Amino acid sequence: MTLTAIFLLLFVLNVGMYWLGRTIVQAAAADGVAAAQSFGMDRSEGENAANDTLSSFKLLEPPSPGANTTHVVRNNRTVKVTVRAQVRSFIFPSFGVIESVAEGPVERFYTPDERGG
Repeated sequence: MTLTAIFLLLFVLNVGMYWLGRTIVQAAAADGVAAAQSFGMDRSEGENAANDTLSSFKLLEPPSPGANTTHVVRNNRTVKVTVRAQVRSFIFPSFGVIESVAEGPVERFYTPDERGG
């Protein structure tokens, strides 16, 4: 009975860590888009913002050793940020790679001629 209770407690803790890690990965992708879409910014700003958010949760690690966890694509109209990480587990094998993709428009300054005024 005691062994089952300990197993269930550890399982619940690991599931909670997975959900927290998933939330952090989603927030990192959103932060990356917010930083990279600002007027005059570039993709490196998005990568830095996403990586700063990821570093706040010490139990996240790259999907494979040396792998890039953040990928930002920015063109004249849109920004797309993909963040991949996995949660370290105490006892159970990892729940797998968590991936989040966020996308948004790039802020752009319009001249008075372009605005029609």
